[in-house]
Amino acid sequence: MTWLGQDVRYAIRRMRRTPGFTAAAIATLALGLGLNSAVTSLAYAVFVKPLPLDGADRLALVDQTLTGRSTQFGFPLSYPDYLYYRDHAHRFAELAAHYPTSPMHLATRESTFDVLGSVVTANYFNVLRLRPALGRFFETEEDRVPGRNPVAVISHDFWRNRLGGDAGIVGAEIRVNGMTFRVIGVAPEGFRGIVRGVPPSDVFIPTAMFRVGYRYCDGFARDCKVINLIGRLQPEASVRDAQAEMSVLASRLEATFPDQNRGRGVVVRPARGVRVDEQAQNAPIVRLLAAAAALVLLVAAANVAGLLLARGLRRRKEVAIRLALGASRGRVIRELLVESMLLAVAGGAAGLIVAVWATELLRRFFGVSYSGTIVNLDLSLHPAVVAISLVAAAVTGVLTGIAPALQTTRGQALPALKDEPTGASARRTRFRDGLIVCQVAMSVLLLVSSALLVRSFIRVHRGPGFDPDAIILLRLRPSLVGYGIDRAWTFQREALHRLEALPGVVAASPANVPPLPGWGKPRRPIRVAGDAGDNTQAFQSPTTYVGPRYFTTLGAGVVDGREFDDRDTPDGPRVAILNETLARRLFPRGGAVGSTITVGGKAHEIVGVSKDLQFVSAWDQAEPVAYLNFWQQDRTDNWSQDSQTHVRITGGAAATLSEIRRTIATIDPDVPVSDVMLLGERLNYAFGEVRAARALLVTFGTLALVLSAIGLYAALAFAVTQRSKEIAIRVALGAARGDVRSLVMRHGLMIVSIGAAIGIVAAAATGPLLAHLLYGVSPRDPFALIAGPIVLVAVACLAIWLPARRAMAVDPMIALRSE
Repeated sequence: MTWLGQDVRYAIRRMRRTPGFTAAAIATLALGLGLNSAVTSLAYAVFVKPLPLDGADRLALVDQTLTGRSTQFGFPLSYPDYLYYRDHAHRFAELAAHYPTSPMHLATRESTFDVLGSVVTANYFNVLRLRPALGRFFETEEDRVPGRNPVAVISHDFWRNRLGGDAGIVGAEIRVNGMTFRVIGVAPEGFRGIVRGVPPSDVFIPTAMFRVGYRYCDGFARDCKVINLIGRLQPEASVRDAQAEMSVLASRLEATFPDQNRGRGVVVRPARGVRVDEQAQNAPIVRLLAAAAALVLLVAAANVAGLLLARGLRRRKEVAIRLALGASRGRVIRELLVESMLLAVAGGAAGLIVAVWATELLRRFFGVSYSGTIVNLDLSLHPAVVAISLVAAAVTGVLTGIAPALQTTRGQALPALKDEPTGASARRTRFRDGLIVCQVAMSVLLLVSSALLVRSFIRVHRGPGFDPDAIILLRLRPSLVGYGIDRAWTFQREALHRLEALPGVVAASPANVPPLPGWGKPRRPIRVAGDAGDNTQAFQSPTTYVGPRYFTTLGAGVVDGREFDDRDTPDGPRVAILNETLARRLFPRGGAVGSTITVGGKAHEIVGVSKDLQFVSAWDQAEPVAYLNFWQQDRTDNWSQDSQTHVRITGGAAATLSEIRRTIATIDPDVPVSDVMLLGERLNYAFGEVRAARALLVTFGTLALVLSAIGLYAALAFAVTQRSKEIAIRVALGAARGDVRSLVMRHGLMIVSIGAAIGIVAAAATGPLLAHLLYGVSPRDPFALIAGPIVLVAVACLAIWLPARRAMAVDPMIALRSE
């Protein structure tokens, strides 16, 4: 290993002699490697990162699977299913259940809070091997009888930051969703639930209190499937062993309870990353960011390779002398590779600083929920990510240095000693130009992708037929504080009446879900009246309930007929409004308004047709939607008690937002009012992946553009230096300065044109891969395909003009005398 030490010392001496070159190479690689480290950290957090718990490698998640649905999605189970698995699964030392996203309205003597909590089995904390920071956790007896023991554990963060860290909290009483609970303990610091990628839990209550933590179905019923399972494997058991056993148990449950469990199996997975549905949702954007970061790294590596090649050409006499004196070509190549690897490793170490900054940028997009709440996702650099980054730096060093080393040592020694041009020099020039072409092409690809996403996000914020920034959304949840249906609807009507009386409020209307993607609209069989077919064969259309003046509130109106109004009473004839897509499907010849359809077997008169008010990506089409009257919902359905209330405003939103809260509090201060914000703000979170892709690809594309411009400038400046004798002769023979400038400009523009053409073709070919992120924009949008190259050419012209100006300033006498 003596030779390695010698090569390292020699490389360090050379790097010290050229501090400007060394700093430029390290900084360039730091940008490329740092961005890749940040994206690797994101991928690690989403897919791989184990829970920060004792013995986390022995923890496994159990999810339900559905026939016909991919096993990459996990579905919750029922509490009775859990009890069966707990009592019969022997591959698990212990199995716990939890419902991790329970909305909880918390009230103390001083304040009220809207938080998310978890409903957990008594053994939950024991399975996770946790110890309380204060007090104790649940006892088995407290989780046996439904409703008997209203006890709670709160998170350390909530206790310290929201309750002032009062040590007397243990034994104190708080109200959770209208019921008094006694606090028995505080969870350990840093623990706020085990589910990554969702808002963390601040309150934990036992499953015996399920009916307080979940109101929309009976948590103890077999058809109420809302809980997740986590278990600790037996010392000798593997995930595969547990999967085999649980599959057998699932088959028995299906045979015993065919109505509730038909087609339902289980999947056992290691407890890593975020929930499997979150993994599936985030996988495309993580792949996109990884590809974009890889392109930036390739641009950076090509840039440094060009710098190494240029420096190698300057040292060709030195290399030729060493070769003439008997040094082997392999030894010289090895020394050059050691230097490039040192540069890359130093760049990788500096890149960790860039990665820390970049992960903060990623946290802005992936660290918040649809409502802007901070989610339980740790994006800090894990030692495994650091190790991967340093390995990637070493590999980059080899790949960056190998081609310049081969080019520098290629050719005969005598012409190099005489400084004569050879075929090898021409090959080096072509190789250097080829590197620039690749950089330009990759930059154009990133810039076009950025332009597509920018245009997509602009279209999203314009709304599909309405102005999102003129609409306030708020969730009213009277069900959380024990309201029945009659009292809940009375409260909702009074709230709407008072809201519409506020200055600056145009209209208000309730709905089940907001007009945003990701909010499910249940599918129901729809048939035109007179169709005698079987309901099972009827068209299944998404449906949603909206109140009177809903379309006026959105500012969209209806294209035919009318919208719901006060004539449509809860006990009157059922009415429906179809969107244009559904109207065309059911009534291709027109005449939908006034016709009758059956929705779920119940007759509805069509009173209007609305626009398609949906955000549709480039690879989707508008869905058919049937809008049903909010006040004609099934009164036995617990979901009908709550609403996503829409309020259309004119003027400033800030004052109206606070006034809305005060107005509702005057009706009943105990009713939770949450997620109060402009629809435009909600769009930022609902389209978080588009927003993340837009911001990050713009950042990556800008960096690639700058690096390409620097590389182009460096290559042309070096070419001018190399051709100074030729330029001097041309000038001496009468060539005009403008001709010299044109010579350099033509060469630079040719390189840029070839790279831009390749980049445009690549962007057109890969555009469809972005289709799921594009709304109202074609993957091959002409504006984006042109805008990206125009920006690059404009920057490149500056990078080309500077060396061309330098070439014009060459003094032929000085240049020829120096030769």
